[in-house]
Amino acid sequence: MSGICGVYHRDGRPVDQTLIARMNDAAGFRGPDGGAIWFHAGLGLGHQRLVTTSEHRSAHQPLHRREAELCLTFHGRIDDRHTLAGGLGLSQRDLPRRSDADLVLDAYERWGRDCPRHLVGDFAFALWDGRARGLLCARDILGIKPFWYATDARRFGFGSEVRQVLLVPGIDTAPDEGFVAELLIDQVTSNRDTLYRGVKRLPPAHTLWVDDRGDHLERYWGLGSIRDVRYRRDEDYVEHLRTLFREVVSEHLESPAPVGATLSGGVDSSSVVGMAMALRAERPHIPEILPFSLVFPGRACDESPYIHQVARRWGFTPRTFEPSPPPLSHHVAQVADYHYIPDVPNGSMSDPIRRAARRNGCRVVLSGLGGDEWFWGSRLRYADQLRHGAVLTLLRQSLADHHLARRPWLRLARALWIAAPPLLPSGLRQTLRRTLSHAQGVRHPPWIPKDFIRRTGIAERVAPSRESAFSPDQARPWHLEHATSGWQAMMMDYEERSAARFGYELRHPFDDRRIVEFGLGLPDDLRWRQGQRKWILRQANLENLPRPVAQRTDKAEFGHVFSEWLMAMAKAKAKGDRPIFSSMSIGAVGWVHERLLREAWQTTVRSYRSDNPAFSRWNWHLWHAVSVELWYNSMQAN
Repeated sequence: MSGICGVYHRDGRPVDQTLIARMNDAAGFRGPDGGAIWFHAGLGLGHQRLVTTSEHRSAHQPLHRREAELCLTFHGRIDDRHTLAGGLGLSQRDLPRRSDADLVLDAYERWGRDCPRHLVGDFAFALWDGRARGLLCARDILGIKPFWYATDARRFGFGSEVRQVLLVPGIDTAPDEGFVAELLIDQVTSNRDTLYRGVKRLPPAHTLWVDDRGDHLERYWGLGSIRDVRYRRDEDYVEHLRTLFREVVSEHLESPAPVGATLSGGVDSSSVVGMAMALRAERPHIPEILPFSLVFPGRACDESPYIHQVARRWGFTPRTFEPSPPPLSHHVAQVADYHYIPDVPNGSMSDPIRRAARRNGCRVVLSGLGGDEWFWGSRLRYADQLRHGAVLTLLRQSLADHHLARRPWLRLARALWIAAPPLLPSGLRQTLRRTLSHAQGVRHPPWIPKDFIRRTGIAERVAPSRESAFSPDQARPWHLEHATSGWQAMMMDYEERSAARFGYELRHPFDDRRIVEFGLGLPDDLRWRQGQRKWILRQANLENLPRPVAQRTDKAEFGHVFSEWLMAMAKAKAKGDRPIFSSMSIGAVGWVHERLLREAWQTTVRSYRSDNPAFSRWNWHLWHAVSVELWYNSMQAN
């Protein structure tokens, strides 16, 4: 968890020490083990400390190396420390005495601004170089740790929380209508913009160099960082993943307290829990592992049978919780706390698990997030098969993928429809893309005014911006772009901020850089084989998964959580005595047509009550409208 903040004056003027203290205190809940601030000339840095590894116990930040004129405030964790130490020429014997922050400074002294390329882990940091008179800011490859900032010609301010950055004087806090539009049409593409015009996010896998001449944003990791993983036998791929996954989970179990784990009963979370339990059975010094699960008795999404299968396999009693929709007042309070939009309903439903983790003293909780992104598979591999002339393979694969033995030529036609466009000449692809985009327009709910769509330029904001989206090598770019999209970056921010408020660090073994690069380097048929998704992941974890879990092909769907929340809104009050959909501030400023929005809400509620499957059509759009309304009322109306 932890937290960082700081302000840099480009002209060297001293930074107000009370401002840095206030910014640091605004994230005090992130530092149960203490906070500190540091000043030098036109710079002030702050740090809040949560000890989650043995190396953190002796790590006090901001970390200053006087002789090198360096100072670092670091939020996160460095993994694969032995490999990094080797690259730095450090003795393995001395490694336990060096904190993660020490290693980051070592890496900067060795590689300069290029150092993030050599780091494995979840991190966000700001590093002052007094000799170069600049500040290096960096964020991990998937944006697991947050970094919000504001910049202008005079100053640069940053923090782990929006509320910290908003304390910096002179920030433009007017709404960024372009990002508001992305939310309201449920097509979040920007991983840099925010609801505030003057507040930005450092995109995943980027560095930002800040000095008196301005800011320089640079990507340090992407498709070019991925190397093909190729073996002759399937068994070699499986063994590689099994060994790598074991190593990663082992490192993620490092903690001075019991380690929590979210267990849904799906392949991903069950693999994490299974490997963690197997490792603890071998190494008693590993902290106790406490799996937590949500259950939904009587609903199709209830995964209790799979959860109990995992519990029996490893001999623990399931800790299960049945969530209920939070009241509107819960989300109103979140807006006041975050200074941003609240958690989504199916995110808040995990609060019972978060409370249980805090109650049991967990400082680390493992999740199964990331398994889908790297091992799910994509139909865009059809393009790669067609490119290599493997039409029969494409047909067989298409039949297996869709579990359909009849009408194979229709199935082949559909596969070709997916596969063919990337193989067209570049100029024709671009012309086709522009033509289709113009003809179709931007997909948006009927309650979004057309003039709002036009003035925000939303068509350009959500249009594909990368030529790799049309390249013949389709499967790999799709996986990476999906995992680093604006939507995913936003969800990462939500997950991290929720964990921070319950006093623990959320770790995602599947999002470890080593797993990510292995997954992206695989031939795609190892992800999706004969109709089975995540084939290689299942094979690598067969020893640790109960057979019913390893063979399951369904995924739970939690649309009812949204709809039950929307039903509760029928009587909820947002402003005074008026129901939230009866009179909306975002209608008054022209972001929605209130009557059409109210009708969509009423239709959704009726559909849910009558068991009409169409009830989930507008769930996300309606939620975004409510969340933006709550934010606007709290942060903008006055």
